Amino acid sequence: MDSATHTDQPTRELQAIAAAIVALLVALAPLASIPTWELARRFLGSELTLRVGADLIGAALVAGLVGAAALAGPLPDGTKGWQGVLALVAHWSLPMLWSLTMWTVAPNLSAALVRAAFAVAGGVGLGLLMRFSEPRSASASTYEANLFVDLATYATVLALLTMLQAAHLRSALSATSTVALTALAALGLLCRVSARPWETLAASVTVGMLLGQLTWALNYCPVAPATAGGLLLIAFYALVGILRHALRNRLRPYQVIEYALVGLAGVALIVFRGQIWGA
Repeated sequence: MDSATHTDQPTRELQAIAAAIVALLVALAPLASIPTWELARRFLGSELTLRVGADLIGAALVAGLVGAAALAGPLPDGTKGWQGVLALVAHWSLPMLWSLTMWTVAPNLSAALVRAAFAVAGGVGLGLLMRFSEPRSASASTYEANLFVDLATYATVLALLTMLQAAHLRSALSATSTVALTALAALGLLCRVSARPWETLAASVTVGMLLGQLTWALNYCPVAPATAGGLLLIAFYALVGILRHALRNRLRPYQVIEYALVGLAGVALIVFRGQIWGA
């Protein structure tokens, strides 16, 4: 036990350093003054402008730092091949999505003290998420750790999808982005089931493709970004829950009915909220 703890110590230190640097970047991001370069191109029949500035550079740095810490994550004994690759990608995906959410939300916070508090809280959450999503830790995780990872993932998915809907991109771009984001998030959650790698990958891609189709449909409806994000989150929750039981070979009809009822209750709540507040 002592040797295992000693072996994992460099990884813990690297994760703590990465989380601290990401938190510092998030706190300083609104103050950055980096020139923006623009590149206009046509894509799928529409004019697109690629802006390379503080947002894109910061997002790349965040992903790189989290990815470097993820690559140092210890794999469970006997893990190799595709299973090891998927374990590392899953360990990278959830903290990276959390970091991108922090990076995107921080500039919208007005007060500097609020941004600093948000960065500190987000940095602590990032460190915990990196700790609990380690391949070796995930294979022997507790109920509390699984609950934290699930709630952090759902909050991240809701924030990213809501901001993506608020950007009012063309359907091809918003749906493709939704596929990538939700497939990565689903992979991070479903890898914890320890099923066969190809089944896990297929289930994750299925979640992404279905939510991409739902995003495409929502783009043709007069739906507020918050409402669209809530509907997509409910679909993500139900799909991941059903597929999680299926990968464990424990899926029963009553479980599908339970997730369907929860989904319908969530949709009704969102629609009722929209009728009251007009959102």
